Amino acid sequence: MNITDFGEKISKCRQNQNMTQEEFAAKLCVTPQAVSRWERNQSLPDITILQDICRILNISADYLLNIESAQISENYDTEVFHQVMAILRSCDEPVSLQFGEGFLELFMQNTWKEYVVEQRNHLAVEGFLLPTVKVMDQLRLNKNEIQIVSYHKVLYKEIIAEITENTGREIIEKLGSVVKENYAHVLNAQIVKILTDNLKISYPAQIEGIVPEKISYSLLLEILKYFVSRGNTMIHLVKLIEFVERELRKQPELTAQELAEGAEKWLIETIYKQ
Repeated sequence: MNITDFGEKISKCRQNQNMTQEEFAAKLCVTPQAVSRWERNQSLPDITILQDICRILNISADYLLNIESAQISENYDTEVFHQVMAILRSCDEPVSLQFGEGFLELFMQNTWKEYVVEQRNHLAVEGFLLPTVKVMDQLRLNKNEIQIVSYHKVLYKEIIAEITENTGREIIEKLGSVVKENYAHVLNAQIVKILTDNLKISYPAQIEGIVPEKISYSLLLEILKYFVSRGNTMIHLVKLIEFVERELRKQPELTAQELAEGAEKWLIETIYKQ
């Protein structure tokens, strides 16, 4: 299976459907930047959305991945499996915790999962959604090294000299703080969709028919990225969406940055001062 022309095929098929990168990204709930990286062969999509890519572009996975149907055999299946796994390892991950072999025993235990739940609840209080954390061993790392990675970018790394009974909790607490500090980088359209879908349950009148009908996921993503990069939380996301929808009705030409700055100012004047 040769995927060297994967990006070229994505680009060609997308254009054959008369779709912009932004439109294609919105249908997949990813960022336009992610699509751009795929088409330039700088990264590969998560294998879990491969079916959606094929459906939207009206193509087969065999065509996209250069799989010759006539070659099906036991050896072929094994080869495809390993190459698909290589794609999966290469895909963009919002958050991954990678560790050297010295932590294998620690992460073989299930207690660290409880700490992730604690951090997820802790961040939720401020409106942040901690996405699924991919935890993996990396033998290329120092034996006692950990790294917190987002979309192949190392956000934090540390060599821990001594592993104690509290090390697991400390690592996951550090994960939570690093994600919060870098949330503008971690945030993606899928997270935005999950957040707004949940808001529709509690606040249907404010959200239904607004996101993504009037405020696309990609626009809301860019607004929130700028908003949190300025040190804001997303605890008042419903109010922020109300403000954005109202301002776009009056001035549809406003940029994401202008909307984020306006929302910040409005929230300070109407909510935070109370």
